[in-house]
Amino acid sequence: MGPPPGEPKKSTKKAKKRRKREARETLPAGLSGRTILLLYGLSGFAAMAYQVAWTRALILSMGSSTYSFSTIVSCYIFGLAGGSLMMTRWVDRLRQPLAVAGGLQGLIALSALFVVPLFGELPKVVARAASAEGADFGSVLFLEAAWVFSLLILPTLCMGALLPLVCRIYDPSPEKTGRSVGDVYAANTAGTILGAALAGFVLIPLDTVGMERTIYLASALNLLVGSCFLLAQTPHKKASRKTTRYALLGGAWLIAALAISVTEPWSRELMTSGPYLGRPSGGSDWDLVFYREGIDATVSVERSRRGEVSLSVNGKADASTLDDDMLTQTLIGVLPMLQRPAAREVCLIGLGSGVSAGAILAAGVDRLDVAEISGGVVDASRLFDPFSRAPLDDPRTELHRADGRNFLLLSDRRYDVIVSEPSNPWISGIANLFTAEFFELSKSRLAPGGIHAQWLHGYSMAPANFAAVLHTLEEVFGYVQVWEMALDDYLFLASTEPLAIDVEGLYFSFSQPTLQQVMEQVYITHPLQLANHYVGDDEDMASWLQTASSLTDDKPYLEFSAPRYLLDVTQGRVAEKLYGAGSEPLLAGDPAGALQQRFLAAAERARAGARSFRDSQKAGERGDVGTQISALSDALDAVPEDLRTLHAVSSEVAALTGSGVDARDLEARLQKVSDSSWPFARSSPWPMAEALAYAGRKLVDEGGNMGEATAHLLRAWLRAPEDGRVIYDLARAYAARGDRDRTLQLLGKARDVGFVDAGFIDTDLATEPLFEPFRDDPAFPGNQAIP
Repeated sequence: MGPPPGEPKKSTKKAKKRRKREARETLPAGLSGRTILLLYGLSGFAAMAYQVAWTRALILSMGSSTYSFSTIVSCYIFGLAGGSLMMTRWVDRLRQPLAVAGGLQGLIALSALFVVPLFGELPKVVARAASAEGADFGSVLFLEAAWVFSLLILPTLCMGALLPLVCRIYDPSPEKTGRSVGDVYAANTAGTILGAALAGFVLIPLDTVGMERTIYLASALNLLVGSCFLLAQTPHKKASRKTTRYALLGGAWLIAALAISVTEPWSRELMTSGPYLGRPSGGSDWDLVFYREGIDATVSVERSRRGEVSLSVNGKADASTLDDDMLTQTLIGVLPMLQRPAAREVCLIGLGSGVSAGAILAAGVDRLDVAEISGGVVDASRLFDPFSRAPLDDPRTELHRADGRNFLLLSDRRYDVIVSEPSNPWISGIANLFTAEFFELSKSRLAPGGIHAQWLHGYSMAPANFAAVLHTLEEVFGYVQVWEMALDDYLFLASTEPLAIDVEGLYFSFSQPTLQQVMEQVYITHPLQLANHYVGDDEDMASWLQTASSLTDDKPYLEFSAPRYLLDVTQGRVAEKLYGAGSEPLLAGDPAGALQQRFLAAAERARAGARSFRDSQKAGERGDVGTQISALSDALDAVPEDLRTLHAVSSEVAALTGSGVDARDLEARLQKVSDSSWPFARSSPWPMAEALAYAGRKLVDEGGNMGEATAHLLRAWLRAPEDGRVIYDLARAYAARGDRDRTLQLLGKARDVGFVDAGFIDTDLATEPLFEPFRDDPAFPGNQAIP
């Protein structure tokens, strides 16, 4: 029979006595419980410093997608869990747990140091895999995961093994297991919080520390904690003497010092080359001129031998002064301003190079709020000041270091235009700038008739994902226009009111000298060239968009879908959908007007050129070189003054020549176009401007077709922007049409350019019947000469 109820068995009593005796024998002689918690807290500090630094380094090779972060965190947690699981099987059998804990700390430190050079080699591995023929998202991600696992498994296993071991050391009595585990876990958690904060906000952003030295500092901290554990262990029976322990500690520190001294620093050029994109970035012709490991991202700037500048964030090029990028960055700022020329207050989400901000300011706004979350990007943008006209130095600009969406959420201002120019939606955290909730927020911050401008790329993008963004925008605002800037770079203009292109207004906008300078920088010198960039509106694409999904915050599938197409050859697929339907721009004014008809004809030629270029791509895919060359020639014929088409055709011709195809005739034509077509609007301004002005003036004097007269005079004004007489005659034409605002605006412009002819003005302003309806307006010059 067993003992009476409530009385424990003798064997149980003996077991308890034995565990207490063993506990007394294994408790540290020189460490209190608080000291153990402090040391383990420092170990947690080092562990999180590792994780932050490792993650920042790995995303330079793997990219900033959700999949990359998930892979890194999964491998890290797997190691921690595996280490804890293995140690629980052995922890009660250890006679010298402090010595084992010290050894694990040393192993963490040394293994972390030994993999530092491998982090520097990973970009080469990823670049080879991503650029290999037949590479796809799944295979490259699997390779990246295998590398991350091999780099992190040993140190993370040791980190995980420490938790049950330190719990055993802190209080081995079973009765207090819950309390001891809670104390140990709390200490470690406090350390990890401090480690994450100091590593992310202090150590890595410091120019003297950075990611690589943060790993070194964390390793030194592990060695220090390990030394304390090892030295505090009381020798047990046949345990090594103190001299042996000192030798082990000295050896570990020496090995660590040697590892740090012989390890070459990571190549910044290689680390920021964007290997995960599978295409070359920079090269021997580019020099790194700016590098910043900031709080939120690693920002770098390279300059070519030819003086071109390129900005990258976490290895992905986000802006440059290459012609195609300048075209995109400039039109992102200019197109919404041309659509709403009266806009006075504008918000720009994403500073980038600052070129878009400079373009917005050139349009004559009163205030520009710029929301940019990265301090590194702000500093790097200064290297673009010669190209962007230094927008941050303009008193009208107010920079806000904030997330764009949160900035709008907390702002109570109303803007005429909001331009959203974030990075690509495949980057983690960016997709929430493409959802219905964000578009609703933007709409609530727009003044009546305001415009939301949204950038989106067509390259490395599934047509369904592209359509989802466009469909979501159309659902929220109701009216959307689509423009193509550089090839496969698109801008959506969205509003709650119909969007009509005011062709005459484009001429007015081009009369601004600052805007002219900005546009000439990207070889656009005439309003009709903008017709080359018009794609269509929501009505033209209704059949495509009706099956598209809506993007919402609670269903962020764009963030998970977009990265899967990074390595896919999707060039042209989105354009094929966009240009597949017939489209005619909605124009303000008389659709049969001379300028309106010229714009429509230019837009149709541009669409024909776009279709020819897509035909050339398809012919190239099936190996039909003859058709490919013919289609490229047709594209060049359609829009010879279009920078986007010229660059696209040039790239295709270069590829053909490189593959051994004889394309000399097309090369000669390209050179001829480049030499003669630009600037196509300013060539030989006289006597063309004089002839146009005379024709327009004659129509006004004779009471002829005022639409035709206006067209002649606007074209003359474009060629002679400082001719006050042309501006004055244009004012008369608009007065004849009853347009009060433009009449008074033009009279003001005539005054601004110094149009002085006192004998003529004194009589004409007072007696001209065309001005009679406007003489009561305070802005009317009256009977005085325009100074």
